[in-house]
Amino acid sequence: MSLDQDLPQITGELFEALPPPAQAAMKQHMAPHTFDDLCEQHVEGLKLPDGVRMVLPDADEEQVDKIVREMVRTQLKNSVVDRLLRSAGPQRVADFVNLPDVEKMRALGGAILAFWHTGPRLAMVPSLERIGIPALALAMKTPNLPMLNDKVKYLPVSGSTAERAAALKRSIEHLQSGGLIAAGVDGAYGDQLVRVSFLGRWPKIGRGAAVMTRLTGAPIVPVTLSWGEPPGPGWRIDFTVYDPIEPGDNDEDTMQRVVDFFDAYTREHLDQYRPPRLLTMLTRAPTDRPESTA
Repeated sequence: MSLDQDLPQITGELFEALPPPAQAAMKQHMAPHTFDDLCEQHVEGLKLPDGVRMVLPDADEEQVDKIVREMVRTQLKNSVVDRLLRSAGPQRVADFVNLPDVEKMRALGGAILAFWHTGPRLAMVPSLERIGIPALALAMKTPNLPMLNDKVKYLPVSGSTAERAAALKRSIEHLQSGGLIAAGVDGAYGDQLVRVSFLGRWPKIGRGAAVMTRLTGAPIVPVTLSWGEPPGPGWRIDFTVYDPIEPGDNDEDTMQRVVDFFDAYTREHLDQYRPPRLLTMLTRAPTDRPESTA
């Protein structure tokens, strides 16, 4: 069966929510391939099983194959979210998000929502817009995506030193006024990066979340966006809020504590990880702790 026929089954009601022209475009794009073809591309081209074994060295071949296939399914569902956001708008994406922790989020006051680039990350802003709490979503640059309302705004954190300082100042003011900051903590932005241990590697990441909590006292609260698991439908998105991370003695220690949470989460939910991002990190980051972590 070709992938254009498999796609509605894999993505279910998510695919059905796409406007007809978007459905037709995706089917046409997928038509020459089968799901097994796509899995084979990740096996032979990206060497995805090698990446899975690096993270889970005790996994047997059957487990590795299952994780690879689930990662490919995740990537297909993520691509439908992208199409749905651009063609039908953020409200339709938010309709597929389970938000059991809304009251917990409302009780946080000013807080830094720390997330990792796994799962359906493009559902983050539509979810926050649906909740209605004023939030700033930190981004390298403002993406060209439709917005639901003015409760959530993108805040670019790249650019000159002065522009980054202005972004930090605005973030601090927003936290002090009781707003939320959504920060992808695996981003390598800023002048002062730190080395952290993640999945047996030492990638560099920004320390912005640690700086903000140090200067404001706002808690760093891990959140995840993940695809639902059986017995529920696999095309629903779970937005989960966890307990705050206790700050460390310095910014590097704080960021490592945040990364430790996502290290454990990723090992348990590796199927939610985006294959190219996983393999890039595993192949580029050093395996031994460098003498200098800066």
